[in-house]
Amino acid sequence: MVEKKTEELIVAEYKLHIHCKECASAVHKHIVQNSGVEKVDINVESGKVIVKGYFDVKKVQERIQKKTKKKIELISSKFLPKEEKKEEVIELAEL
Repeated sequence: MVEKKTEELIVAEYKLHIHCKECASAVHKHIVQNSGVEKVDINVESGKVIVKGYFDVKKVQERIQKKTKKKIELISSKFLPKEEKKEEVIELAEL
């Protein structure tokens, strides 16, 4: 089965038990290794991880759980339109 790449920017928020900066660093390392991930924000105090990019939400979740041996919960995910469309609208408005 051929995997279809998404053309929409995905913003996914996960909940994970992170108790120190070393844990956050390990989680960050495993997330950025996924193809399509562009940005990762980790809040150690709240345990929230926000991932932005063009990726499969479930695959990232499974990879984090497998590599860190930590239970991870998907809180939310949303699709945003491709940024190129916004740039075209701005250019037309300037004319």
